[in-house]
Amino acid sequence: GTNIVIFGGSSNTHLNDIHVLNTEALHWTRPTCPGPKPRERCGHAAAVVGKSMFIFGGLSSTFLNDLWMLDLESYTWTEIGDDSMSGIPPTVRGHLTATAIDDHIVFFGGWNGSTSVPQLMNDLHVLTVQRRSHATGIDRTGAEDGQGQARSKVLHAQWASPYVEGKPPCPRNTHTASLMGTKLFIFGGWDRKICFNDLFCFDFATVQQYFGMQQLWSLWEGTLEPKDVGQYMPHFMRKFIDVQANLLNQQQFSDVTFEIEGRNIYAHKCILSTHSEFFNALFGSGMEDAS
Repeated sequence: GTNIVIFGGSSNTHLNDIHVLNTEALHWTRPTCPGPKPRERCGHAAAVVGKSMFIFGGLSSTFLNDLWMLDLESYTWTEIGDDSMSGIPPTVRGHLTATAIDDHIVFFGGWNGSTSVPQLMNDLHVLTVQRRSHATGIDRTGAEDGQGQARSKVLHAQWASPYVEGKPPCPRNTHTASLMGTKLFIFGGWDRKICFNDLFCFDFATVQQYFGMQQLWSLWEGTLEPKDVGQYMPHFMRKFIDVQANLLNQQQFSDVTFEIEGRNIYAHKCILSTHSEFFNALFGSGMEDAS
């Protein structure tokens, strides 16, 4: 879109207002948001899925772990309560990050202000949002417009804490999280004592393609100049490609053989199924040709 939406923050007191910057006209507006609103807060996390902005947690008079949705067409708030949510949400926290990937929002890290351990966190949570459109007939001011404009409504929100392999970043808050393609980059932050300049990569495509829903952290240690980032490929990927290359046309451990122009080509069902929907359907069908 062309708009930047800002919610809340702190200016001597905590806020819960909305400001919208149109990046084409360079014009600020302050929409009226009818109905219930989130508590005033700062240090919350926000991400956009479809035509809705979701905010989670933050600091008000205390740290929070509530979840709210702002319809970016009608500018109305909806709290996502227990009746529309499953799974275990993150504990109370602020100064975490939220990154949208399709219908998922990935939350990482944060600080809960507790006087007992742990104060800082490095856990990862994924919120999956199931949505549908419905006619509300409400315009941006909350008035009835009678035109039945389509709005986005949450059917269900599911929390998950996926299994994570590898060495994750140490606990931190006020870090940054940036998505490039299917790679989530976590940089910097601090643990209330030390400011970090380390860089981590979380590759969703690699992990989902080869290992289903398991997740894998890959660590890039030290300070990296921006021009150097492209030359770093996770060791896991290099090793994985090497393994597959070494198995190509190797009769040992092969479980399927193709005869092409009188020549036998040895292959492995698991590798073929991973890279081809055709072979995945063929080998899973139980057909005679699959053997």
